[in-house]
Amino acid sequence: MHYLWNMWDAASWIVMPLTFLSTIKLSVKGLVKVPEHRIIRVLSHEGWCIAIVTVIPWHIIAFARGEISPLPWKVFSDISAVQGIKTGFTAMVIVCIVDIWLLWTPAQMYADRVHPSDREKVKFARIINGLAGLLLFTPNNPVFKLLQFI
Repeated sequence: MHYLWNMWDAASWIVMPLTFLSTIKLSVKGLVKVPEHRIIRVLSHEGWCIAIVTVIPWHIIAFARGEISPLPWKVFSDISAVQGIKTGFTAMVIVCIVDIWLLWTPAQMYADRVHPSDREKVKFARIINGLAGLLLFTPNNPVFKLLQFI
């Protein structure tokens, strides 16, 4: 059992930083020129973002229940005090990924694909993305309550 837990730790120490790099690349694409070196392409490939399929819903539920904070430094201090610095760092990276995806990345991906003349649509998408992310950060948010009700 201990061996399997160490494999999970190793996987999270590999997958989550690469997911973070991919998230950063998607978040700044169109704003800055991303180097196209082969190693950078592999380490920040969009395929690493498959981890967010489970991480984002899991953390939205944890935010809504008030189990963890959406603030990365608070998560790091809370979890590292109980489970150690390695686990605290991993949790902080995961919360950073979730925060970036809830507040910025979908709108930036939309802005990267929209014609530059549609600036009003891009502003609106960023505002909606930010407001929806802030709503999902709040404990006992209405979306979570609605899903519990159903």
